[in-house]
Amino acid sequence: MNDNSILALYLLSFVVAVLASYLALMLAARVSRARSGQALAWLIGGGITMGTGIWSMHFIGMLAFYLPIKVSYSFKETLLSWLVAIVVSCFALFLVKGTRRNRHNLVLGGIIIGAGLSAMNCVGMAAIKVGPGLRYDPALFVASVAVTIVGAIVALWLAFRLRGGDAWHTRLTRFSAAIIMGLAIMGMQFTNMAASRFSTPSLSAFNDGMDHNWLAFSVAGLSLTILAFILLLSFIDIRSRRYADALRLSLKTVHSKLAYLGTHDALTSLPNRSLVNKKITEIIDAAEGKAILFAVLHINIDRLKTVNESLGRAAGDQLLNAFVLRIRQTLRPGDMLARLSGDDFVVLAVVGQVEDAAGIAENLIEILGRPLHVPSHEIHVTASIGISLFPNNGTTAESLLATSDIAMSHVKQHGRNNYHFFTSEMHARNRDRINLESGLRPALRENEFRMFYQPKVDIRSGRIVGLEGLLRWKHPEYGLVSPTRFIPLAEESGLIVAIGDWVMEAACQQSRQWQDKGLMPDIIPIAINLSAHQFLQRDLVDSTIAVLKRHAIPPASLILELTEGSLMGNPENAIDVLRELTRLGIHVSIDDFGTGYSSLSYLRRFPLSEIKIDRSFVQSLENNLEDRAIVRAIVTLAHSLQLTVVAEGVTKVEQLRFLRQIGCDQYQGFLFSEPVPADIISGMLASQ
Repeated sequence: MNDNSILALYLLSFVVAVLASYLALMLAARVSRARSGQALAWLIGGGITMGTGIWSMHFIGMLAFYLPIKVSYSFKETLLSWLVAIVVSCFALFLVKGTRRNRHNLVLGGIIIGAGLSAMNCVGMAAIKVGPGLRYDPALFVASVAVTIVGAIVALWLAFRLRGGDAWHTRLTRFSAAIIMGLAIMGMQFTNMAASRFSTPSLSAFNDGMDHNWLAFSVAGLSLTILAFILLLSFIDIRSRRYADALRLSLKTVHSKLAYLGTHDALTSLPNRSLVNKKITEIIDAAEGKAILFAVLHINIDRLKTVNESLGRAAGDQLLNAFVLRIRQTLRPGDMLARLSGDDFVVLAVVGQVEDAAGIAENLIEILGRPLHVPSHEIHVTASIGISLFPNNGTTAESLLATSDIAMSHVKQHGRNNYHFFTSEMHARNRDRINLESGLRPALRENEFRMFYQPKVDIRSGRIVGLEGLLRWKHPEYGLVSPTRFIPLAEESGLIVAIGDWVMEAACQQSRQWQDKGLMPDIIPIAINLSAHQFLQRDLVDSTIAVLKRHAIPPASLILELTEGSLMGNPENAIDVLRELTRLGIHVSIDDFGTGYSSLSYLRRFPLSEIKIDRSFVQSLENNLEDRAIVRAIVTLAHSLQLTVVAEGVTKVEQLRFLRQIGCDQYQGFLFSEPVPADIISGMLASQ
């Protein structure tokens, strides 16, 4: 064998050593992270592959070991050395799989692995057939074992350090460590081989072993093929695991997002009702046996729906976020702000006394009353705040949220832009309110509504010239219920249109009955109140014509009363609808005139027939000069527009006398008659 061949075998041995070392480090990472079943497969397969690589490096190195004689090898010892390498490799991977790493384990494992590798070297060297046998230099042999053990300890330490991942810097470090380990392994082998001493060989032994010439390339080729194949499998496993990790991370992200959305509001990122319930429950549990006062402030944005309808949903969302930012500026550390629904928020605060909760509410009212800015708009909003206290108003999250909501509703019903603490009286009123609201639909179905009528009297002649139909509800529990109690509920529940249709039907039917009885020789129109929701119905004109035809009464027998707010919501559309109604002969009246914010230019364009002066101006006519001036101006304005003027709420002779002096046309009120059933009106009509 020439020098070039020896050098090539040494280089090949080094390449195999580096590849085996790199593969060993990679397999250590696989085994340490794999699950139990997979770990066993990687450990056995990895042990075979790693052992084969180490053994082949050792065997190729032996083939490069130059002796001045022809050398052959024993198949039995060669196979045994390969099996020793596999067993040692499996043991090494088993040690790396463990999670505990300390000096004791490293040293003990290194000694066992080093001894095993030395045994592999000895058995491999014993496979060389050179006659009388092989002996070792004691000092060099001990040195080779020591080098092997130290190398094994270093290899174990590197395997532990580099088993944690497949990042590029980890792979680079692992490759560098593999080069060092390859050099160390070759150093172990060369030290062991340097300790070998051969006797003069017997020529008769030269023909007993495997041929040296093709053995080096066969072992190297087979080993490199196995190492390359396992390396390829490892890279495929890395790619698969990365894909699985990415998928797992994606699923984890989605799960975290869903979990977050389950407890937080998507628009404002505030805690939602679910998290509020949990927080209140935690505070209540922590307060057990302690004197803790805890406040729940229910905040509602007044008229947010108007902003959404006029400026769009995007502007409404921007307003909400600005609203949230404004609230946060007033809160103390430890207070919690959450969003319950579209325009409902809640603040949770532990307070020392009731006045502290009031102070929080006052600060909120003050700061939320300032203008809020969204792109191209400055918006003024207000807030209604209801406050409930633990333990005074409830001892559960559900009861505290319910009582704060009741208190907030009380504020909205009494002017908005304020705060109020919950009281037991509110609870009773709220219970009645719920009972009334839930009974509206059955009331329509069971015909529980009744029509009362109040005469409209000509001021000069004292004769009944018109009637106003007023709705009452004969409730099975509460008796006769005023419309002021249930009409707002009907508007909120969406039943106001159906109730309005019932009123129109009942009034027209009653007019037909009075005309059939001859009680209305001249047309005496019946006025009914039309809600804003009913006025906005597209089929208002058609449905009104249908009712008139159904009861065969002339259009002049019906007056539709509207508030200024109903007309001014969309004045241009209102003008078109009113013109169509008046063209058919139906009269239209503005109810409660003077309490709204009508534009006089629109008032001039509305095709109206009469104006009704609100009772708030009539009640103090006898002694309030300002109200007298207002009523006088209304009468003058109406007459200039050729409109009939009706004064509501006349209860005193002095009021009637003043109205007669300024030329008011009609009046209605308790001075003549309160609203009464149809049969009493029949008597009044018959007697005049």
